[in-house]
Amino acid sequence: MPSHAGFYVCLVLMFIIGAISTVFQASYVSLANFFPVECIPIYFTGTGLAGVLVSLLRIMTLACFDLEVQSQLVLSTAIYYAISIAILLGVYLNHLVFIKSDYA
Repeated sequence: MPSHAGFYVCLVLMFIIGAISTVFQASYVSLANFFPVECIPIYFTGTGLAGVLVSLLRIMTLACFDLEVQSQLVLSTAIYYAISIAILLGVYLNHLVFIKSDYA
């Protein structure tokens, strides 16, 4: 297998993920139209903030380690994913608490 094959596989997979993400994003915007007009800017603001925060998290995890050493890069990536998973679990647990409240 050529040394560039992995690059092209990743390129094709990223294209597929991007195309699917576009369809999902359009679906979410369509669902947001069922809510009052004030909710649509809030949705886009939340989406933008999520992108900025996850990028800042990645920058911070990369800045804390020496990237010349492969094991440090792997550790940085592991910490990034561990924090991301912890955030997702926290959001999920908040959702479970919220749907049982009087405001749901």
